[in-house]
Amino acid sequence: MNVIFGNVSVQSQLPVIQGPVPRFAALVDVLGMSEWVRVVPPLAVAQGLSRAVTNAVTQSATGTVGSSAVGPLVGYQIFSDSTFLYTGTDTREAVDVLLGSLKMLVDLALDSGVPLRGVMAHGEILISRGHQIMVGNPLVELAR
Repeated sequence: MNVIFGNVSVQSQLPVIQGPVPRFAALVDVLGMSEWVRVVPPLAVAQGLSRAVTNAVTQSATGTVGSSAVGPLVGYQIFSDSTFLYTGTDTREAVDVLLGSLKMLVDLALDSGVPLRGVMAHGEILISRGHQIMVGNPLVELAR
């Protein structure tokens, strides 16, 4: 693909972006993040958040459906005080895994005294991790 930005031509080896698919998504915010990073170095905060989310997603995604192994059914992206979690499909199994991941995050937050708020949405969402693009009306609803 050849993309033109102003007078600069950029060659890209990324795959073509595919259309949106129906999926579930959740956004979880850590309340009081500005105070947290004042008393804890940002690297330690980032490592803690990454470890918590990775553990929650990994633990809730293990298992089988029939005779087939499942996973990963939930993807995630952490940015500052927000964690975006999403499913690859809108199946019952996928939303069950997402809810399991969210439950583990809430349990960990409660045990650690970290206040959270969150919201879920469902609908057509385009996610291209290679392009770092996420677009869809459910994402707009999550941000409200």
